[in-house]
Amino acid sequence: MKRFNAAMTMVCLLTGMFIAGCGGDDGGGGGGGGGGSNLPSLPAIRWTLNGGTAITGAATNGGNAGSAIFQTTNGDVLLDDGRTRPTVATNFIAPALLVDNTVTYADLVAILAPGIAGTTATFALPAGTGFELPSGATLDLSDAVGGVVDTVAFTTDASIIITGTVTLTRATAASVGLTFSTTSVVTTPILVTGLFNGQGSATRNGAVVGFTTTGVNAGIIFLGRGDLSGGAGDAATNGGNAGALQVSAAGDMILSIFGVRANGGAGTAVGGNAGVFAILARGDMLAPINWGLEANGGDGGTGNGGTGGVVQIVGLTGAATMFCRLITNGGNSTGGNGGNVGGGFIAIYDFVGFTSLAGSLTGTLYRTAEGGDSVNGNGGLAGNYELAAATFTDVRYTGTHLGGTSTIGGNGGNGGSMRAYAYDMTNVQLDGNVSGGDGAVTGGNGGSFHLYAIFTEPATETWTNAVISGTASGGTGTTGNGGNGGSAQYGIPGSATVVAWNVTGGSVNLTATGGAGVDAGNGGGISAGHNSGTQVINLALNANGGTANGTAGAATDGGNGGVVNYLTTSGTVTLTATGLAISGGNGASTAGVGGNGGAISVVGANNANLTLTISGNANAGSGAGTGNGGIGGSLTVNSGATGVITTANLDVNANGGSAANGNGGAGGFALLVSGSAGPSNFTNMDFDAIGGSSATGDGGDGGDMDFDFETTATVSGASVNLSGGAGSTTSGGGNGGDSGNVDFDTDAGTLTVSMALTSDGGSAGGAGDGGDAEGFQVSLDDDNDNAAAAIVWSGNVNARGGASAGAGNGGRGGGFGILDGAAATGGNVTVSGTWNFNAGSSGSATGGLGLTTTTIAVTGNVTFNSAMTAHGGAGNTGGTAGSIGITTDANININGSIVANGGAGPAAGGTGGAISIGGNVATQLTLGGSSVLRANGGATTGAGGTIALNPAGVGPANPALIETAGSVVEVLNGAGVAQPANITRD
Repeated sequence: MKRFNAAMTMVCLLTGMFIAGCGGDDGGGGGGGGGGSNLPSLPAIRWTLNGGTAITGAATNGGNAGSAIFQTTNGDVLLDDGRTRPTVATNFIAPALLVDNTVTYADLVAILAPGIAGTTATFALPAGTGFELPSGATLDLSDAVGGVVDTVAFTTDASIIITGTVTLTRATAASVGLTFSTTSVVTTPILVTGLFNGQGSATRNGAVVGFTTTGVNAGIIFLGRGDLSGGAGDAATNGGNAGALQVSAAGDMILSIFGVRANGGAGTAVGGNAGVFAILARGDMLAPINWGLEANGGDGGTGNGGTGGVVQIVGLTGAATMFCRLITNGGNSTGGNGGNVGGGFIAIYDFVGFTSLAGSLTGTLYRTAEGGDSVNGNGGLAGNYELAAATFTDVRYTGTHLGGTSTIGGNGGNGGSMRAYAYDMTNVQLDGNVSGGDGAVTGGNGGSFHLYAIFTEPATETWTNAVISGTASGGTGTTGNGGNGGSAQYGIPGSATVVAWNVTGGSVNLTATGGAGVDAGNGGGISAGHNSGTQVINLALNANGGTANGTAGAATDGGNGGVVNYLTTSGTVTLTATGLAISGGNGASTAGVGGNGGAISVVGANNANLTLTISGNANAGSGAGTGNGGIGGSLTVNSGATGVITTANLDVNANGGSAANGNGGAGGFALLVSGSAGPSNFTNMDFDAIGGSSATGDGGDGGDMDFDFETTATVSGASVNLSGGAGSTTSGGGNGGDSGNVDFDTDAGTLTVSMALTSDGGSAGGAGDGGDAEGFQVSLDDDNDNAAAAIVWSGNVNARGGASAGAGNGGRGGGFGILDGAAATGGNVTVSGTWNFNAGSSGSATGGLGLTTTTIAVTGNVTFNSAMTAHGGAGNTGGTAGSIGITTDANININGSIVANGGAGPAAGGTGGAISIGGNVATQLTLGGSSVLRANGGATTGAGGTIALNPAGVGPANPALIETAGSVVEVLNGAGVAQPANITRD
């Protein structure tokens, strides 16, 4: 990511450039609020530096605005502290010249012949001689001949006082430039309170005015005002450019609270660029930052609108208070592009070594930095702005940084960025709107909000009630694509040196939807994170993908949903992210594909302690025509290898998108990982990743869900649906989608699962096949260290094969596997609940088959309390039932039921299943009084299945086999005739 561009800033200021091309770095950033009676307005305008308008000619350009730059090289910037005013003992202007209160250039030449270099006339005043223009007097330099003398300069070793009026405008030439410089070392050798009239006459440029002290610690009291604007153009000539104001003090600078107006001039061709306002304190920023700026680009006609202005206010240290209004919009245009907006910042930091933030900020900043609108061209890019200090207290930054719009022939402009950088924050809010502009062709992308620390950071950072709130949506594209939603980045440190970053009351509330368009824009996202410490953070995101508008035929797809990404290396996180809206947008037209669902990711790279409440929709968008539905989104929670998930309340939908004549989209997935610092707890978890349905095509496959636990973990109150989508719901031969699977990997402690799992294959309404079902898999020794975990499972499981309504086959039934590999210890299993692994039926073909690999194969004791069915599907020909095996070298206790009957079929019944318990290694196999084992053939001709009861030892009266009175072991053929030979007791 890009950082606060401190080095470039100082280059721009210290080299004396007008920094129209300098400013904040490119990027996005967003926010939501705006307006409010407590927001600042522009203070009184004391300096005007507008470019001249050029609106009477057929193809004339507006003039560029000027710059107002104030800097100290070794002093503070502050308000008038009543310090002693300078005096002039010997005045260069003799009293006789002030009798009529007017001093001309000719009068000055009569006193002292200036040195002429080019068109600059320099008056080097004699030693001890100062310059004083008293109140009521006028210095009128308009008689200097244009092209011969265009700048008048004064150098002295004494004081300079301007309290009168200065006239620099010339009728037939650009206004005269005027500069003063002194080497005096008194505390404040320059005082300016006068009025400067330096406007350009018609078509002429305004004046450049400058004051400089170079003596050690010599300051300036600068309280003047003036107009240095360019003159208006005429029918054949461009508007004049504004002049500039440059004030540089070696010591302190005293400023009043004032506003600067530096708008570019409007033109029938190109609009003029706006100006620059900069204050650089190479010391403390002690004055309240209550200055204001209006610096809009001029409107263009056949050409582009002018660029918006730049503002930079910088201090080395100090405690600064803001109440600041800044307006720097790009100019509009009818025939060209809208004007872009420059960057800027208010910052207090070590700009010598560029290594750390410094000082503190408090108060309110209100900025408007919108790209210019265009009728036939592109909308302008919005502005970027930054706040930076070591400490923020009660700071509010409200902005409107919108991309410009295009109404007929171009693209919308991108939104801008709003950034705040600090080590410690208390009651800080960034709110505004940084959305992309609507485009006649393509919509602009949303911008971004950044709130984090930069440079070398202290060992501990504390943030209290640091809030991002706003809108960063993509603009609408009419004949092209929609813009992408923007982003918010929160608490991502600039280095890995932070020992503890502690946050309470932190939050991000962002609307960052993708814009509608031919291909719609993607939703935006939130990125947040830290290195260590304790964080209590709320995240809210509305970042749905945009909807396709269908204006360009087949290729008009929905946008993808947005992203929530929280990353931590260590520490404690209490994260609440509720009501997330990150679904994909719908496709349109004849083959529009639905957008994919978004992603939610909370990851601890090392040893995080997570307490989470997450809810929202990450569903995929629907396809249109022959287009497919989108793929559902994802959920990732990972505490890191040595971390822990203290509590996780999760409620996320990540379903695949539906389709009309295309295929339904696949469901999404979830990955849940906890480390060795457990126990971890997943409570009240609800996750749906159902495949999308299709009216005539295939249903989408269901999604998957993976759990990976290093030690004891509990999954309670869980409801999971990973079913395949329905195929050919109205007509056609589309197949039902296959279901997804739940996979548990663990290797220590006890895994306790209370889950209602639905993992059915999708049905097929026409001639297609029903989808196959999966189920769940458990690995109890994932690290293969020969020591397995235990599992206690409760809850109902439905993993049924999908039905076919017509000539297709039924889908295969699902199953499960609980395994511990080659573990030598552990592996105890206790399961309960109602489990339905039946295969799907068929209207006129073959019923689905039962899964043949349903297995418990472990080292520890097995207690089976579930009521399980694994029937073959009914059909013209019944399907074969499933196979179930339970193997361990410890004890097996069956208190539930395992029923695996063949499917019914008038042509032929299906064969019963194969049930095998004991594997000739179980220490003891006990069938409880309520246990039922059945493997019957399907009516009417299905063959019976097999049941093998085989603990260690030999039969037929093996003492390790205990069948309690009331238990049922049964194999019948399809006609109901017992098949005793199919039952083995050994």
